[in-house]
Amino acid sequence: MFPNAGTQTVRFRRPITESSAAADASEKLKTGGGKKVIKGTLIREQLNRVNPPWVPKLSVAFRIIVLVRFCGAMYTAISDCDETFNYWEPTHYLIHGSGFQTWEYSPRFAIRSWAYILLHVFPAWIASKVFTLDKRPGFFAIRAAFAFISSYCEARLYRSIADHVNIRAARYFLAFTMFSAGMWNASTAFLPSSFALHAITLAYSYIIEPASSSSTAYRRTFSAILCLATAVLVGWPFVGALAIPFVIEEVSMAGDDEVMPASRPIWAMRRVQRVMSSGLTALALIGIPVFLIDTLAYGHSVFVPLKIILYNVFPSAGSGPELYGTEPWYYYFLNLALNFNIVFPLALASLPLLYITANFSTSAPVRLGTGLRHAQQSSAARLLLVRLAPVYLWLSILSQQAHKEERFMYPIYTLISVNAAVTLSLMRGWLEDTFIKITSSPYRAGRTSLFGHFTRSILAIAIAISASRMLAIQRYYHAPFDLLFHFQYNELPVRAIQTYPEAFANLKLNNSLPILEALEYAEETVDLGILAQEHLRLCVGSEWYRFPTSFLVPNEVEVRFIEGGFRGQLPGRFVDAKEVLRKAKNTVGGVKFEDRWPWMGTRMEGSAFNSLNKPENDRLVKLETCSYLITVEYPHRAPEEQVNKVDEDEWDRRACWPILDSERSSRWTRVLWFPLVEAFGDEGSGTNKFGELCLRKKKA
Repeated sequence: MFPNAGTQTVRFRRPITESSAAADASEKLKTGGGKKVIKGTLIREQLNRVNPPWVPKLSVAFRIIVLVRFCGAMYTAISDCDETFNYWEPTHYLIHGSGFQTWEYSPRFAIRSWAYILLHVFPAWIASKVFTLDKRPGFFAIRAAFAFISSYCEARLYRSIADHVNIRAARYFLAFTMFSAGMWNASTAFLPSSFALHAITLAYSYIIEPASSSSTAYRRTFSAILCLATAVLVGWPFVGALAIPFVIEEVSMAGDDEVMPASRPIWAMRRVQRVMSSGLTALALIGIPVFLIDTLAYGHSVFVPLKIILYNVFPSAGSGPELYGTEPWYYYFLNLALNFNIVFPLALASLPLLYITANFSTSAPVRLGTGLRHAQQSSAARLLLVRLAPVYLWLSILSQQAHKEERFMYPIYTLISVNAAVTLSLMRGWLEDTFIKITSSPYRAGRTSLFGHFTRSILAIAIAISASRMLAIQRYYHAPFDLLFHFQYNELPVRAIQTYPEAFANLKLNNSLPILEALEYAEETVDLGILAQEHLRLCVGSEWYRFPTSFLVPNEVEVRFIEGGFRGQLPGRFVDAKEVLRKAKNTVGGVKFEDRWPWMGTRMEGSAFNSLNKPENDRLVKLETCSYLITVEYPHRAPEEQVNKVDEDEWDRRACWPILDSERSSRWTRVLWFPLVEAFGDEGSGTNKFGELCLRKKKA
């Protein structure tokens, strides 16, 4: 019944306390005045904002991230020779029939998975069919695929944080991960640890949601376990440790369930059954194909994930990962500080700050939803603890291992950004509490721009330092890519046209212009196939570890090593695919090539191999057999320090690119790019020293 017009009425409402007002403000923000409701977030807003923060949808976040990732795919150099020789080269072999082979791919040792390599063949194979004269598009096709996969996984984790943790934390995560110098490299790297990074990121996009027994809970559990199993069996077995907090939550924490003591045994049994059934199904779906593919590739039964564990944990006498270098316990802390700058200490502060907030903050009942969760449910603080724990767990495990590599931290890169985002969200909460305590005005707190300026300044600092790091990597170490680009598109076309002018008469080039200008003007691509009869050889000495990949070298050129002072085991060569076919035809009865695995060269050793990192004599060729040579020259070093110094009368210097001499450069200016102090050798006033990576041609 409605009151008559003009009649005054009295409205009764409960007394308002500070905590109830904050709770009401939180609920109003969640409902957003009739807009979509975001329920169940582990960290809640305590202030009613006039303009709630913008939270991009999954599709929008994906499109934003992919722009950055695609740039990384196009311009990032390869920073680890393990990526080149253990992953790019085997992929090149499957597509083009040649490439470098490491001892790990010897059928005797078999500690690298061909199943993992096979996953990446399709983009490059398609590119090889479209661009028949150029292998380079295959390289970038694979990298572009990495960019899209990483972008989707990151965007999905971002949306999961927005839906289940906090919308502001999600925004912070989006900024941290998108502009992270670490992610700039790791997201498009061809490494099992990068594959594990993507799978772990996708897994945690499901894990972020609290466990429950709802109708969709099995989908969450199975999806998370399937992603984790993929990371372990296809990527890197040791990342299974990152599943420990998730499994603990699944089998022992109520999550969103309201579990009464009397029903807990039955509840626990159902949870364990759910995990076990999901795990066995995932093991069958992923493990069986991996086993079958690797067995076909190596020619004998082998389960590579198990062999990787045995090699690293129980190595044979004289072998093991320590042969390839050891680092102090704090190596990862320094490395992560370099790749994540202030984001890393923020990530480390997440658990301590969560504990302080849960136990000492006056707004904890609202911010962590203590008063909004049932007593039989898991508290928001405990659920957050489980989601923040993997970073600490991974750091503690790997810091104890003697052999350390930057790539070993890749699997937790997005989780570092998650932890840092939670820290920044909690810090903002403490700042809001302090403001309200000083001003006694939640109304003013809800309208001040102070908190936004604080968080934006943190984000701006992190992004600026990351940009400096990314530019340093690009400017200081991109020379090998520049050299091989020049070699393929400048040096070799000129050689082909000058040596065999009649073969290129149909190009109708303007003879009044230099050859390269004439080619560019005519928009013609030179078929270098005619150079195959010259058996050209590009040689690399002391800088063998900088060689990017055979994808960037034309098929008409063979890449080989010369003596360069290295005393370990260099990569050998896969048995050439054409040679395998020739032997098959000449063998009495033939070799039974199974259609299921057409690359029989993977079952052979193209060179002698050992697991002790001892040099093998068949790796090197004589300098006299080389047509081209890649050398590094440091003008500021003494003559006796120059490696692979060549006779200027025999080797013509074709082109050079600056490359950082990290041993002679300042620690700070070599890891970050400072435009005002950048120096190139003696020409600048900075503290960096540069050498030159040069392409040389043997004189006739």
